[in-house]
Amino acid sequence: RPIKAVAQVTKQAFVYVFDRLTGKPVWPIEEQPVLASSVPGESASKTQPIPSKPAPFDLQGARDDDLIDLSPEIHKEAIDIAKAYDRGGIYTPPSQRGTIQVPGNAGGGSWSGAAIDPETGTLYVGTQRVPTLVTIRKPEPWQGQYDFIGLPQYLPGPRGLPLLKPPFGSVVAI
Repeated sequence: RPIKAVAQVTKQAFVYVFDRLTGKPVWPIEEQPVLASSVPGESASKTQPIPSKPAPFDLQGARDDDLIDLSPEIHKEAIDIAKAYDRGGIYTPPSQRGTIQVPGNAGGGSWSGAAIDPETGTLYVGTQRVPTLVTIRKPEPWQGQYDFIGLPQYLPGPRGLPLLKPPFGSVVAI
């Protein structure tokens, strides 16, 4: 049945949908376990809220199958690049080795958000597949009195190509 709803898109490529009148989730949101941080002294949440519907609107993590594969040689080079860093699911924490995050800083719902077509009830979301490498390290003296800082940067693929295979950007209709 039609209801008045509000949808929130996230940089993790999730859409959280709530009944606008009651504030209750339209579909269940489940707390699911996530990996612990390997950074000394850091204690992150053991779970994250994951919506059961709709499905994520873009990649979440960088598996070997997600890496650029224009040729077998290029695919192997991409796998070799990715092996140098930590990677996993959506909430794989940043590490001192470096963690490949997908969606990256420019991915997921990014800064542009989403738009709804009220006549069809279709939600449109733009997303980009640009991985971010986040490395945790001790700061230089000029960077402040912190135990650790995070350094995000673009992670290129082999031969100057993107690390992930196409599509490199999408407009997704939900």
